[in-house]
Amino acid sequence: MRAASQHLRSGDALLVGRDNARDIAAAVHVVYDDDSDLLVAYINALGAAMSHRTQGGATADEALRIVQQTAAEEAKNRRCSTLLLTGKIHRHNLASQYACLRAGLEPMGLPSGDYQAWVLHAALGAVHLSVKSALVRAIGGSTADEGHRPVRAGSTR
Repeated sequence: MRAASQHLRSGDALLVGRDNARDIAAAVHVVYDDDSDLLVAYINALGAAMSHRTQGGATADEALRIVQQTAAEEAKNRRCSTLLLTGKIHRHNLASQYACLRAGLEPMGLPSGDYQAWVLHAALGAVHLSVKSALVRAIGGSTADEGHRPVRAGSTR
């Protein structure tokens, strides 16, 4: 995240969350790409400050909730009816995998090298968006498919 300014392009979003002391708690770099009716929101990087880690994922959960909300608003602004929220997670980063599961994202396909693609597909309604169910799952702590569990390579479930 320290080098985010070197990677930002026109149309990207850099979301910064602050804590009660006004210190940076988390930051997320999102790259948008629209293709007529579909908006792809790629989470290029998500970082939580060291002082906000080891809190059960609360900071990451809130950051992902805000990314979903912001991407859905961006899709509406671009008149897209579908949102695809995506990102890649290192296969050994179990904390990030669990955070994505809580937010409603699911692993997609086979890992490419050390990274696994994760996605959330949401159809947007005329006024409200169906990503609301993903937000409800994130708040409630359950996911669409409880059978998905992050697993390190070489381990068993």
